[in-house]
Amino acid sequence: LHVSNVGPGRVAHIEDVMARGDVVDVVVQEVDKDRGRIGLKLVAKHENGGLVLPEELIERAKDAPPREEREERPRGGGRGGDRGRPRERERR
Repeated sequence: LHVSNVGPGRVAHIEDVMARGDVVDVVVQEVDKDRGRIGLKLVAKHENGGLVLPEELIERAKDAPPREEREERPRGGGRGGDRGRPRERERR
């Protein structure tokens, strides 16, 4: 379930809308056999079974506590980005 499919508008962090271990209803949007991926979209429901309105998800995200500060990690480099392949020449 990708963060872009958990609510209307922009959701910065999926944890703003749901927590690890939450059981949610989803609908399959796309099956990409070539890449071995299944695209899912959240179908939000209240505990009583009714659908959650998009506006409610936005408000919940606004009211979410700030995320914990994470330790800075080095960016890029050192991860073998080229995977040992020779670099292609630039096209002109």
